[in-house]
Amino acid sequence: MSEKSISISKEQVIWLREMYETYRALLEGTPDDGNAAELKQVKKHVLPLIKELEKITK
Repeated sequence: MSEKSISISKEQVIWLREMYETYRALLEGTPDDGNAAELKQVKKHVLPLIKELEKITK
């Protein structure tokens, strides 16, 4: 597998974190079984990526 590089700014990571927090709050605020499953997937896949990007851009 070939390595690829990306360019991301600290501001973009901050924006991504804010969007994640907004989306998480919306899902938690809506009592819906589909939202619970979606929230679980978002936390599992998106949050670790955001945390890695935050480490890189500090």
